[in-house]
Amino acid sequence: MPGVTTKQIGTVEEAVNFRRALIKRKWVGAAHAGVSQGKWLAAEERSSPLTIPEVKIVKESGPRPSLEKARIIYSSLREAGIDFVVYVPDSANYLIQRFAREDKNITSVAATREDDALAMAMGAFMGGRNSVAIMEASGLGLCPLALAILSHEQRLGTLILYSHNFALGEVRSSHACTRWIADPLFDALMIPHMTLTNIKDAPFMIKHAWRTVRGQMCPVAISLPLDVIWDE
Repeated sequence: MPGVTTKQIGTVEEAVNFRRALIKRKWVGAAHAGVSQGKWLAAEERSSPLTIPEVKIVKESGPRPSLEKARIIYSSLREAGIDFVVYVPDSANYLIQRFAREDKNITSVAATREDDALAMAMGAFMGGRNSVAIMEASGLGLCPLALAILSHEQRLGTLILYSHNFALGEVRSSHACTRWIADPLFDALMIPHMTLTNIKDAPFMIKHAWRTVRGQMCPVAISLPLDVIWDE
C-alpha cells in the first residue's frame, strides 16, 4: 500500500522510539530512558530527613528473621534512592517487605508471581521510579523469558533482592532445589549478581548495585543468605 513502510522494526528499535517519545513529552527524564551520560546519577535531594517506619514483631526462639538486620537492608535501599518496592511474600525476607509495606513515603506492591513482580518493577523504572523486586530464589524459575526480554531487548533495570542460595544457614531441606535456581539463571542471562556476606556491607553493596542499575540500564541481583539476615 502507498505510504506504508515495509521495513520491519525490531523490539530494541521500538524500545528506543518509545523512550524518545516519553522524553519528548517530558514524562520521564533522559536518565531513565537509556541515557546515563557516563556518570553516576544520584538520587534526588530530599526535602526532609529519611524516615524508616517502626515494625513490631513477636519475639521467637531459634533461627529467625532479624528485625534489626531487615531495618539495615531497608534503610540501605531508601538511602540509595529506592522509592518503588515490588515483592512476592517470602518467609526469609518478609521483614524487609514489612518495612516497605508500612512505609508511607514509597510505593509498595505485593505480587503473586515473580515474573509479574519483575515486570512491574522494571516498568516502574521506565516510568522514572527507582525500583527493587524482593522475592525467594525459587520464583526466579518463572522469570527467564521476562528477564531476557525486559533486560536485554528493552534495556530496563531494577534491583533484585532474593533469598536462598549456596551460602550458609539453609535450615530446611525443602529449599534444596530453590538453592539451585538463581546463580545458573543469572549467569546464563549475563545479569550481574552477588552475595551479601556481611550485614555491615549492605549499605555499600546496595548503593553501588543501584548505581550499576542506573548506569548500565540492567537488572542487578543481590542474594541475602539466611546466615546474614537471620538471628539465632
